[in-house]
Amino acid sequence: MIKEMKKDIKQKKVVFFCSHTQDGNMSKKYGNEEEVKKNIQNFFEKVGISQKDCCNYTILNSDVICTYEQLQNGLEETDAVIITKPNQYVYLNFGDCIPLVVFDNQKNILGFAHMGWNSICKDLHMKLIRYMMQNYESELKDLTVYFGPSISSDSYAFANPAQKDMPEWKDFLYKENDLYHIDLVGYIIQGLEKLGIDQRKIIKNNVDTATNKDYYSHYRSTQFHEAEGRFIFGVGIVL
Repeated sequence: MIKEMKKDIKQKKVVFFCSHTQDGNMSKKYGNEEEVKKNIQNFFEKVGISQKDCCNYTILNSDVICTYEQLQNGLEETDAVIITKPNQYVYLNFGDCIPLVVFDNQKNILGFAHMGWNSICKDLHMKLIRYMMQNYESELKDLTVYFGPSISSDSYAFANPAQKDMPEWKDFLYKENDLYHIDLVGYIIQGLEKLGIDQRKIIKNNVDTATNKDYYSHYRSTQFHEAEGRFIFGVGIVL
């Protein structure tokens, strides 16, 4: 059975941090710059993480992977990041897409990816694991994969999605009321299991950001005219 990741849990060597709507909007795109800056500052003070140890970046909605050091040295755009040292943290703003974390508990190496539907179609989740195996000698038996909060297939539905014409997605679509529901998480899990990840080490998060008002949601803002915003989800290695 796939386990559920509880909110804001801390493992022995990896820490997750996630803001909520009560912490305020975390994206300058959807709010006053000074207010957002203060929200971010307050959030990191609350979770006890120094912002100087954190890297944030712009996603490409593709399958680009880099290292934490590359971000520190000025790289601004990527889709996934590798962390290899304690007290290094990465975070992104989310509003329905999937935060994905891969942790090697023997090598103490962590991969963090933003999984929008374009990146999922490019199999970024599988490429991230292969990258860790090829560049850091990670072994499948030592990897645990965590999902952060994201939109569920019950909410993620369109009249004519691109996946409808992709044979590999046929088992992850179902039609209801003339809309195709898309199971993004299920598609990722299938790929992880094909690679050889033990399903007991795939930790699913059952939050649906489209219906849970503790989280900002692009879907909810477009469907119900709620204020647009983003929440922070991040991860790091600790001593």
